[in-house]
Amino acid sequence: MSTRGRFVVAGLAVGLLVALVVPVQGYLDQRGALRREQIGLSREIAQRDGLERRLRALQQPEVSEARARQLHLVRPNERVFRIRKLEDDG
Repeated sequence: MSTRGRFVVAGLAVGLLVALVVPVQGYLDQRGALRREQIGLSREIAQRDGLERRLRALQQPEVSEARARQLHLVRPNERVFRIRKLEDDG
C-alpha cells in the first residue's frame, strides 16, 4: 500500500473513531445527568412523603390540641391558672 493510501486509511480510522466517541461521550454525559436527576427526584419524593405524614398527623384532633397547649392556647370559657415559682428565702 502506498503512503497516500495509508494516510487515507488512517484518516478514515480517525474519522470513524471521532464519529463513534462523540455520541458515546454524549450518551455517558446524559446517563450521568439522568442519574443525578433521579437521585434528586428520590429526595424530593421522600421529603413530600414526610410532609404528607406530618400533615395527616397535624390534622388529628389530639395532636392539634397538644400543639395548641404547647403554645399556651386555651379553649373559650376555659379557666386559666398561672402558677408562679416561689423564691427561696435562702
